[in-house]
Amino acid sequence: MIILPRQARDKHNEHSKRTRFQERIEAAHAANLLSDDEFGRVEDLFADFAELGRTVTKEMVLANPSVFEAAATLSKLVVLSERMTNGASFARQVRRKHL
Repeated sequence: MIILPRQARDKHNEHSKRTRFQERIEAAHAANLLSDDEFGRVEDLFADFAELGRTVTKEMVLANPSVFEAAATLSKLVVLSERMTNGASFARQVRRKHL
């Protein structure tokens, strides 16, 4: 059994959570629970966050507050995805709270 250092474990867990979230959003769209436009907005948010890389500095946030907003929104969506098991309810909450 390989035991990863905590930092590596945390990074892997966050990546896994984001991957599951992305799969869930795609499934909601495929089931017509999210429109093309709604799916595109969530996908854009995900891509904007991915472009930030691993490090979001204080200077980045001060220069562009939307950096923080994108990171905070994506984090909330990932948590929502983990906690809501029903696909239709999840899609409705994504739409209601974040789109």
